Amino acid sequence: MPTSGDNIVIYSGGSDLVYLDVSPTINSLTLGGAINGYYSELSDNSIARTLTISQALTANPNGVLQLSGGTSLTARANSVNAGSISEYGGSSILISGNFDDQGSVGSDVSVLGTFTNEAGASSGFYGAGNHLGALVNNGKLAVAADSTLIVAGGSSVTDIPSTAGYEIAGTFTIGGDPFASLTSIEGTLNLSNQSTNLPPIGGTLTLASSAQLLPANATNLTINGNLLDNSGYVLTDGSGNDLTQMSDCFLGMLAPQQ
Repeated sequence: MPTSGDNIVIYSGGSDLVYLDVSPTINSLTLGGAINGYYSELSDNSIARTLTISQALTANPNGVLQLSGGTSLTARANSVNAGSISEYGGSSILISGNFDDQGSVGSDVSVLGTFTNEAGASSGFYGAGNHLGALVNNGKLAVAADSTLIVAGGSSVTDIPSTAGYEIAGTFTIGGDPFASLTSIEGTLNLSNQSTNLPPIGGTLTLASSAQLLPANATNLTINGNLLDNSGYVLTDGSGNDLTQMSDCFLGMLAPQQ
């Protein structure tokens, strides 16, 4: 049985599948290594466990962590995911330090420090237990319907870079309205069942040629200022059709077609 001083590494260079069949406290956990056509996975086998990591959780590119039985995992230091982490069935992860996501993370995650979603990474938040100390998003971030992501600190989003996207169908806050200062979009903003006001800094919201602004499913989007479109596009029904092609400046409200 693992002990509190153990640094656990699950990686043989081949295919690894390890079941968490106890509820230990360990010093650190490392899953996988470089991509080599195999995966190194830790699973709770759909049975609730408690895993406490005194230091870091590290998932390398072919590392997989799958918790589906209501397992609670706590890591008490800065942690990194370059692989795949998924929790469902009431499972949850708590990171006491910062968390750097370079791969994919899904479900119930709380990070007391800063959650950084890197370019090329994907983070999906499901359920009501998602709390972050601060957020830096350069990748794809989704909040599912009937789910909540609360970010306690940091500033609201001012720019969505080309590598980034927000797909918001649930409740998302950064000390209040997360897009209250949004001024420019090069990536994607997809809003579903939302009521959002965008008062851009300087009075103009600018869409780059790569930008997509997608209000859908009864979303009411009000732009309190000008909208300058540089060949990006705005969809108003979420169907994938370019229904409203903007040019020059636009002042007022965009609402989805009924």
